[in-house]
Amino acid sequence: MWNIPVSYLVCLLNSNLLFDFYRTFINYSVNIQINDIRQLPIIIPTPEQLKVFEDIFNRAVSVQKEKFAGKISEEEAEAKLQVIQRELDERVLEIYGLE
Repeated sequence: MWNIPVSYLVCLLNSNLLFDFYRTFINYSVNIQINDIRQLPIIIPTPEQLKVFEDIFNRAVSVQKEKFAGKISEEEAEAKLQVIQRELDERVLEIYGLE
């Protein structure tokens, strides 16, 4: 079994590509099941790809921490997270060869 960091899996699960795949091919209901998640096609990343996704994950977590600490507004956090989301979606498309 591969030792894949949780941060990578969180990134994939938060990408629009895997969300759309899940809703289209696995389960269209609002109830997400762990057995459904197991059916998602997970690409094993290279060490370089892992670093990119870990950076994306850490930046998103940092924004959330700043928001919850009251250092930035909800609106500012949303704007920053939208930028991170776009980058995440681009990277996921690349890793799946759909760029």
